[in-house]
Amino acid sequence: MHGSTQGGDGDCFEAAFAAAPIGVALLGLAGADRGRWIRANPELERLLGADHGELGGIAVESLMHRDDLDRRSLELGRLERGEVDRVRFELRLLRRGGGWVSLLCSLAAVPSADPTPSFAVAQYLDIGEHIRSEHDVVRIVARDALTGVLNRGRFDEELARALAHAARYASRGALLCFDLDHFQALNDGAGRATADAVLVSIAHAVGAALRASDAFARTGGDEFAILLPDASSAQAEHVAAKVLRIVRRGGHAGSGSAHVQLTASVGVAAWDPRRAAAGRDLARVMLEATTAMYEARDAGGDRYVVYRPPGEEDEQLDVAL
Repeated sequence: MHGSTQGGDGDCFEAAFAAAPIGVALLGLAGADRGRWIRANPELERLLGADHGELGGIAVESLMHRDDLDRRSLELGRLERGEVDRVRFELRLLRRGGGWVSLLCSLAAVPSADPTPSFAVAQYLDIGEHIRSEHDVVRIVARDALTGVLNRGRFDEELARALAHAARYASRGALLCFDLDHFQALNDGAGRATADAVLVSIAHAVGAALRASDAFARTGGDEFAILLPDASSAQAEHVAAKVLRIVRRGGHAGSGSAHVQLTASVGVAAWDPRRAAAGRDLARVMLEATTAMYEARDAGGDRYVVYRPPGEEDEQLDVAL
């Protein structure tokens, strides 16, 4: 009867091992098998795109992302020394054909007569979808609901980071603030839905014209800001002129007497190695750019103004061709 019970338990274990809905493996903790999978179930093979039986004898480190090695070594060492009987940590494993699989790994030492365990049961839960969902939440929270560009809060974080970098490394950069001339007339004449559609179209066109390293945000109703890291004043003026052309080309709606043509008023505040060290914080730089933007608006719009600090030459006024 005793032998029959063992056989039944063994059969149940094999069936559970094969049918488990998460990755399961027997991991060596000592000798030549240390850090190697002795066996792996079909689900772990599926997660990693491996053939049946292919993972047996594989050193887990050979498939791991290098940034996860230290944490895994630390937790595995605690288990091997008998300090704990189970550990849990996240890691990324390389899937056949390329790409990383994000997993939650749980290791439980297999009891033995020795003071330290020789094997552990490893469980691997795919958490990639959970991580993607978290990233989606972060992305949504950081974005303007209408246009999809950054919102004011996230943009302020990016600007503060850029200014801190400039102060530390004496680097250059620029901030552009702009709003849309005659947007209220468009909203009143064509309706909010049409005005919003034009706003979204302009935001997308401006965003597409920027570098991947630039940050672009909607900071108010029809107000936007652009952060240009490591850009000279001349480069910032080039971007400002580009914004004027984009708005002029795409910012119109209606026909006949109801036709409204939008333009932009752009303010530019730039910092270079000399001025970056002067302690200009986020509020100060934002004030400089918006002051220049109001100068452009007061001068009739459809132009940009570069902010010049007191004591330097008067504000430079340029109308884009």
